Amino acid sequence: MFKVCEVFRTIQGEGIDIGLPTIFVRFSGCNLKCTWCDTTYASRPENKFVELSLEELLQQITDFAPTASVTLTGGEPFIQNSEELDKLIYELKGRGFYINIETNGVLLPELAYGYLVDRFSISPKLFSSGNNHGIVISTLKKYLKNYKKTMFLKFVIGDKRDFEEMLGVLEIIGTKEELQDIPIVIQPNIDYETAESITIQVKRFKKLLDLLMIGNYTNQVKEFNIRIIPQFHKFLWANKRAV
Repeated sequence: MFKVCEVFRTIQGEGIDIGLPTIFVRFSGCNLKCTWCDTTYASRPENKFVELSLEELLQQITDFAPTASVTLTGGEPFIQNSEELDKLIYELKGRGFYINIETNGVLLPELAYGYLVDRFSISPKLFSSGNNHGIVISTLKKYLKNYKKTMFLKFVIGDKRDFEEMLGVLEIIGTKEELQDIPIVIQPNIDYETAESITIQVKRFKKLLDLLMIGNYTNQVKEFNIRIIPQFHKFLWANKRAV
């Protein structure tokens, strides 16, 4: 049985598939606890959820046809039963869906059908997230080894220290040659309160823009295929759920 917080249809609001019409399956529960988490209603142990069988979940997803993209998110999808998640991937691909999995990158279960996943959106949590163990280098290396062609990395960057920590992580998990074709997405830290102000969102985005375009990191930006992408859904809907 899957622990599901909500299933809804909207557009992908962040990452390299931004703007893509997508069915979101938000699982309940998370193995981390970020200070700026914007989905605490799904990531805390006390949160409400419903238990759905594979067949029940597939029915809810296919009810949104003809939308052909599915994002499995959370919380953290990989704390769900990995065998059931593997079956879900297989069934979704058999129905012709584009499959994206959003994960914090701490876990990577053995997936018989992982090769059917079109996109692994991996968002390692830097120290400023409040997690002492938000980054597991061995797991990130495993993603790089097994899913290099379908993965991208996404980091929440609030300031220069976050950016330098991110660069350190990139230098450890692989060579520049190994990482040069992998998109590295950075986005500003837009917490629950900040999301309510378009003005503050723009200010934080411009702060990152200055850091990358006129700061001391232009060479690293080029070497690591780094780009800034905002959380577009927060521009449109702030903290509103299921949109």
